[in-house]
Formats: sequence, structure tokens, C-alpha cells
Amino acid sequence: MAYDFMGSLVFHAFVRMLNDGELVNHESLYRLGLVRLADRTAYLLDAIGRARADLASVANGTRATLLGSKRLSTFTQYDAETNPTGELGPGGLLDAKTLLLGEDSGPAELVQFAAPMTPADIVQQIKAGAPMNKDAGLDDESRLVLVSKTLGASSSLSASGTAAAILGLPSGTAMGTGTIDDGASRIGFFEYGAIPTGSVRSALVGLIQAVDKLGKTKATLAGDTFTGPVTFAGPVTFKSGTQDTIFANAPNADAVLDASTANVFLLPVLTASRTYTLAEPTGGARRIRVLRHWTSGFGATFRRQDSAMLGFLPNGQAWAEFTHFDDGTGARWRATAWGGSVSQVAW
Repeated sequence: MAYDFMGSLVFHAFVRMLNDGELVNHESLYRLGLVRLADRTAYLLDAIGRARADLASVANGTRATLLGSKRLSTFTQYDAETNPTGELGPGGLLDAKTLLLGEDSGPAELVQFAAPMTPADIVQQIKAGAPMNKDAGLDDESRLVLVSKTLGASSSLSASGTAAAILGLPSGTAMGTGTIDDGASRIGFFEYGAIPTGSVRSALVGLIQAVDKLGKTKATLAGDTFTGPVTFAGPVTFKSGTQDTIFANAPNADAVLDASTANVFLLPVLTASRTYTLAEPTGGARRIRVLRHWTSGFGATFRRQDSAMLGFLPNGQAWAEFTHFDDGTGARWRATAWGGSVSQVAW
């Protein structure tokens, strides 16, 4: 008889829901267990739906904000004789001055101050004169803060007028950041059709397309002939079997050639006889090839680090291969192959 996995799930789920001291019989184990499990399932589905809807309706981003540089707590009352530079009160620097506030794409609002007496009075007059889609307040250092009520990249806020400099408000337009109504992209593309360009979804779609393109390229390189032209933006390693082939230009000077940095060295047009020393290999590099494609009038000598001579490429086109292996007398470089258009190569 096959094991009843569904019955087992129902039984264990019901047992975990029982209250302490609750009466249990055959009927409750079966009938009430099924009912409770169904109730919990319905509740779970409903809770998931509510959470998903809440997340999808949440905008994602920041609001445009203007922060003044003046501490309004330092503003003083105007007095024609004792304090003619005071900002507050009748005749003060703010009295009858104007503040023009622009936000989003709507019309700008004009605030004309009427002898504000306190920092709180300044904030209140701004709220009364420019109530549309913005808020005003003071931060912990009593600086004026203007914030757009719009969230995301379409949020903008600007301040100008004769009162702007007195309040220390910056010039120019402050912008919000982020993508409006992008909460849906945070819960697995729920109702993805409403997500605008630039959201998390569009970024991931671009990534998937790039990965797909890379996969097709890899498949082509793995088995078929890859047709170009191909432009490589950086160093490229071509690999055949276990032997990497990395090209490098040997300098027109006595130098050390390291198989861990390149496997094939191209000799330049030599302006004098040169001696190249082969470094002891590291990281598994065990072979160096040297190519000479042109006639320069000078030869190139190759030696091990112990100065033992490995070979000599005279004037002319030639190539040589050196391999590092142990023939029982110790690991060292040896010439294992050579050739070219010259009459002979001395080794």
C-alpha cells in the first residue's frame, strides 16, 4: 500500500495547531484538521495578496529637498536704532520680501513675508503661501527645510526671490532620485507591465539578454568557426588544451623573459647583439617560444639563469622553443625545437 503523504501532511499540520488541553478524537484529527488547514491556507493566500499589493503601491526613490544654510535661531528682531540688520519683525530684512517656490511641473507659488516674528512664523507663512505639493520645516539646527511631496525622479523643487538669500536657500533646482512606483519590481515583477523604463526589471532584462548573447558566442567558439571581425577591448588569452598562448614583445635590450607572463615572445629589430635570460618558471608555465620575423643584422643569445647558454638566433628569420623539464639531472630549460629560413641555428 502506497504511503499517504497528503494525509501525513494534514495530520502533522493539524497537530501543530492544537491548543494546550484541547480534546482530540478521530473526528477532530480528520475533519477539523482539514478545516483548519484550509483556513490557514486561505489566510496565507490572503496575506500574501495584501502584502504584494502594498509593496507594489510603494514608490521607490527620494524626494527633492532644499536645505537652507542659515540657522533661523540666530535671526534677531529689527530695531531701527539698535539692530537695523535684524531679520524679524516689522521693518526686518524679511518683511515684505518674496520667496518664489517651483515644484515638479506645476506653476510656481509666491510667498510674501509679513513681518515674521519667529522661525516658526517663517515656516508657517511659507506653508500658508505655498501649500501645493510641498512641505516646510526646521531641522535640528534650525535651518529651513523645503521638501517636495512627490517621490522619485520627477520630483523637483526650486527657490528664488528676494528672501531666498536671506534664508540661505541654494540656487538652482533640486531633483529627486529613483523610479516612481517601482515597488512592483521588488516583489518579483508583480504586474510588471506597469513598471517604467529604468526599473530593476529592465536592468535584469538587459542582463539576461547579454548573458544569452554571451552563451551563443561561447557555443560558436566551442565548436564552429567564429566569423569576425572581432574587436577585443583588453588582453585576450587563447587556450588550446592545457597550454596557454599569450604573445608579448621582447624588448630591444638585454632582458629576462618570464614564461608566467607570456608563452610566445616576438623579437624586435635588434640594434645590437642582445642576451635574453629565461626566468625559472612559476605557476605551471613550462614552455617559451621565440619568434623572429625579420632581418636586423644582430643576433640574440638565450641563457638560463645560471648563465648556461641555451641557443643563439643569428641574423635572419627563425624560431625556437624552450621547454623546462627534468631529465634526471635536475629541472632546467632546454631547446626542444627550432627552425627558420636561416642556414643554421647554433645550440
